[in-house]
Amino acid sequence: MSGTNQLPRPADLLGGDLILGARERQEDEFLALSFDSAETDGCALLLLVADGMGGHAGGAEASQRAVKGYAEAFATGEGDAAKRLLAALDGASKEVMDYRRRHSELMGMGCTLVACAVTAGGEAHWASVGDSMLLHLRGGPDGQIKRLNEDHSARPEYEEMVRQGRMTPEEFKTAPIHQLYSAIMGGRIEMIDSGAPPVHLAPGDRLVVATDGLETLSNEEIQSICDEGRAMEEVASELLAAVEDRAKPHQDNTTVIAYRHPDGPFPGGVGEESGRLLGPRPS
Repeated sequence: MSGTNQLPRPADLLGGDLILGARERQEDEFLALSFDSAETDGCALLLLVADGMGGHAGGAEASQRAVKGYAEAFATGEGDAAKRLLAALDGASKEVMDYRRRHSELMGMGCTLVACAVTAGGEAHWASVGDSMLLHLRGGPDGQIKRLNEDHSARPEYEEMVRQGRMTPEEFKTAPIHQLYSAIMGGRIEMIDSGAPPVHLAPGDRLVVATDGLETLSNEEIQSICDEGRAMEEVASELLAAVEDRAKPHQDNTTVIAYRHPDGPFPGGVGEESGRLLGPRPS
């Protein structure tokens, strides 16, 4: 047989990175972990993105702590992907609370969080808090792009006002669209979105997990960059480059994880061994 049956490289299927934008500090955090699905009730891959609350003390620390606490709680939890995803939010919240107690000057610390778990059977489950996004791009000639998780910010309300003619597009540009209604701050989480039922991923389907800085690009631009034939490592880099090229004033930090679902097991570990696949690069 020819090389058509060769497994793709991990970088073909998974890529991630972050940019500073026009901000002084990087407050995003991301992580991708693989698991032995036999030991995690079917979960093979976990994708995590967090965004520290801009303008609040300790945004960077909050996102770092939340990702750390979430990943540890998910890995050591019990039950299937859906149960682990929701239960691990307690681990993230506790990690933020413990850190806040040791640093009284960071009382306002908090972050958003999106966690997406892909099972060995190709189901995508998620749990999210805040306005960071999980996008699903369907493969094939009729490919579509769809946001899977809810946006816990004021943005959807203002977008609806524009659609109804109660606000002009110009007024929308200056509206407080990023006001959060839910965040991980070490206490009760006001709003949680969970992927129930999960989305079944067909070979070639892509997932993009990102902070709200990616909103600089339209869905059409994102879809164009996420071409099915491209390596996901390249896709993640080009999405971030497109955000930077826009040179938007006050551009927020932006983080992207891009994943393409393979026809078969993820090469190099998913479903076979546990390990860290992606994480932030040293600044």
